[in-house]
Amino acid sequence: TARQARVEIERLVAVLGTSSPAGPPTGLGIVEDLVRRVRDSGLRVTCRLSGDTEGLSESAVETVYRLVQEAITNAMKHAPGAPIEIRLDGRGGSILAEVTNQLAAGPRSGLEDVGGGHGLDGMRERVRRCGGTFSAGPTAARSWRVQAALPRRPSPGLSSATRPAR
Repeated sequence: TARQARVEIERLVAVLGTSSPAGPPTGLGIVEDLVRRVRDSGLRVTCRLSGDTEGLSESAVETVYRLVQEAITNAMKHAPGAPIEIRLDGRGGSILAEVTNQLAAGPRSGLEDVGGGHGLDGMRERVRRCGGTFSAGPTAARSWRVQAALPRRPSPGLSSATRPAR
């Protein structure tokens, strides 16, 4: 168990080595870079972009990045070894971000109780500040899904005080 926890901690450090995207967001390429780091750490993760994923606001891009980052972290903690699927779909005036992981494929990570326990609440609040919708929970296919729909551009009614901090 200790050995497994050490492996999972090393993976977390590799994936989350930087607390924020390097430099200003440059579109959803920052998510692809995150996925590359996750794969390099040995996790099974797929990422599919579809629709128009260009022209997103900086706050939408950063929110998608943070959502994917936190969902991957949660999957590593609660479902070690399980494949992770990321889908980003841009249609119309919004972007759909979805991260799904299957049930654990190995022993417990030992990291289940690490952290503040505010990950889902933090994701929900960040998405809300962008004017989006958020859901998270089990699926009928016995997996866990985190999903958010964000507007491409902040709603005119959102002030800079309610937008996510950078």
